[in-house]
Amino acid sequence: MNWYPHHIGDYKRDTGHLSMLEDGAYRRLLDTYYGTNANAYANAERLHRVCSAVTDEEKAAVDYVVATFFEIKDGKLHQERADTEIRKWLSKSAKASANARKKWSQMPDARDAKADANADANADASADAKAYASHQPSTINHNNPPNPPCGGNGRKKRLTIQEKKRTKTEKNSDLMIRIGKWFDRKPSTLWTIYESEALAQSLPIDGADIKLLEVYYTAKIDEDKNIRRRDIGTLLNNLSGEIDRARVFKPSYKLRDTRKAKHAVLFNEWQAKVRKARPEDRENLIGEAPQEIWQELLDWATNDGGKK
Repeated sequence: MNWYPHHIGDYKRDTGHLSMLEDGAYRRLLDTYYGTNANAYANAERLHRVCSAVTDEEKAAVDYVVATFFEIKDGKLHQERADTEIRKWLSKSAKASANARKKWSQMPDARDAKADANADANADASADAKAYASHQPSTINHNNPPNPPCGGNGRKKRLTIQEKKRTKTEKNSDLMIRIGKWFDRKPSTLWTIYESEALAQSLPIDGADIKLLEVYYTAKIDEDKNIRRRDIGTLLNNLSGEIDRARVFKPSYKLRDTRKAKHAVLFNEWQAKVRKARPEDRENLIGEAPQEIWQELLDWATNDGGKK
């Protein structure tokens, strides 16, 4: 299901006792429950990920909501109210599909014409959305991913998910190359259509969030503590949650002895630049710092170091 009824009065009555964290967790769990047609597994770690719960307080909120509003049967979540809505939707959807098949099987010419019209309309809508995104301030929205290839005779070729994962784009944008480096991908390695579409749906992305993600995804983290996404497609499809993790991430500055001296020299140089800069220019100057010292320099400046 991509939509479900939300009755404001009923919801307030049943959830008025929840904290803000608990209310947010409940809404995310409901979205997942409806979106998977009641196929949400009752695995604590998986449910914490669904809700982007990172801290102990956030995880506790998720656990409380699960225990209060759901039942666990055969290893999956269940809620009678939601199950009733899903059954209604599935029944209605099945009837609509049957009627549509019957109608269009008798009108092949009209069916093809409608398919072409829908494809063109979707392409126009996508172009409008990208044009709108390009006018948003302070965001990473340039060099949008190239459009997927078209089929013959002017018709848009509809690829399956697996085909999109196998088919390469014609060219990588600057943003694609930048994100690819986080996964040790060469600039010349073309993205797949699946990845480029996931990026297009995520735009616009705030420039500060891109910087935080870059620090998070290029940091050295012990394997047993590493919960970062393993590939680009999964990262982009869970971008909101990963940005939240990047915002609370505190990188370790313990470097190997062979690199410590160079790191210290570089940090001291930028530290001196920030001290000499005018107060109104310091924020922009810190944003231009090299990736390996950016977060450390920001932490120093935030703790009144840059004001001295």
